[in-house]
Amino acid sequence: MSFASGLINSLANPSYTQGLFDLGQQIGGMPARREAAQFDTEATKTQYQGEAAAEQGDIAALSQRKQQLIGMLDSAPNEEARNNLKAAIEELNGMTASTKNTALQNKIDSILEMERAIEDENIPMAARQAFVDRIEVLSGDPDVQKGVATKKNDMELAALTSRIEMNTTRLEAEISELDKAQYGTDAWNALARNSSAAAVRASEEKALQQEAAISEYRESISDKQWTPEKEKFLRDKEIPISGDVHANLANYRTAVAADTQNKINSLNNREGAMNKEKAEAFVSFTLKSIAKAGDVFMDAPWADDIEEVITEEMTPEEHKEIVGLVSGMNAEETVAQITSWLQKNYPEAWRRSEKLLMNAKFEDMITKIIDYNEVPNTPENRKSAAMKLRENGINAR
Repeated sequence: MSFASGLINSLANPSYTQGLFDLGQQIGGMPARREAAQFDTEATKTQYQGEAAAEQGDIAALSQRKQQLIGMLDSAPNEEARNNLKAAIEELNGMTASTKNTALQNKIDSILEMERAIEDENIPMAARQAFVDRIEVLSGDPDVQKGVATKKNDMELAALTSRIEMNTTRLEAEISELDKAQYGTDAWNALARNSSAAAVRASEEKALQQEAAISEYRESISDKQWTPEKEKFLRDKEIPISGDVHANLANYRTAVAADTQNKINSLNNREGAMNKEKAEAFVSFTLKSIAKAGDVFMDAPWADDIEEVITEEMTPEEHKEIVGLVSGMNAEETVAQITSWLQKNYPEAWRRSEKLLMNAKFEDMITKIIDYNEVPNTPENRKSAAMKLRENGINAR
């Protein structure tokens, strides 16, 4: 059969003809599919840009991306693409309120950062004036003014809370030392003479409450008789009661012992763990306190002390690292962790400031002794208090 006659026969075959038709449709549809794919890519890119603008609080950019998507509706290649566009536009519309709030917070934070920068005596005059002008522009928005005032109040409250926490930490440290010495011993009495009145009172009350709890426990188990009161005690705790009196008494003694131990544990519990927000404020205050105490005056300018490390070298990432380490700790543990972190990461700077830091702690203890004894804070009394501390083996570096 010749090629021509074979071709004629094939064309006369319906299945062959349909196959050619389908292939022609597929080839003809390729440009349309490419166009639809390009359209989807562009729409997705525009939507992502809008979402990024929303995260940054850029209202203008968000609005621009929405308008771009709206403008693409008329050129959508098919109904599916049009519906996807409508969904993207709706999603960006839903981000408008949160974007405005982010933009407001960005302006508030910018003002606070510029105000802090202006306080730096080393900042050039031109930069200072540029910050002043920018603050004036941003403060023209009443919402920004209100937000700045609110945030400043929150920061002051956080700082005050941190100072309270620091004082509480000092008090807890004193109480802890007294508790270790054991109430009523010579060691306890020696420590009590150099501790604050509040710490002595708290340690004494705790010891007396513990003694009372133990005494109550002993009295409770000394009675070997099974009574209705003991039965009610077990039933209130949902402890099964059997026909065996000895077993019931054993359960009673165990339950009373557990209650007594819980009472003692509650007396020894310190303030609870700090959440992240509280930890951030506490870390900032503690670092500032350490920096102030560890500032080495008239020293070699090329050798950093701990004050320079904290105020100039520490990065926001390091600050976040410390906050992450102390979140979940109590105040006393937090101060210890911050001190340990500084010693580990900046050993030379810490070494240069260590003497000043120890002297500051020594001076603080002298002040506590003067306050406890209710005498005037004079050089003579401070010298006398320092001698008392040295007699007890406590010295400045």
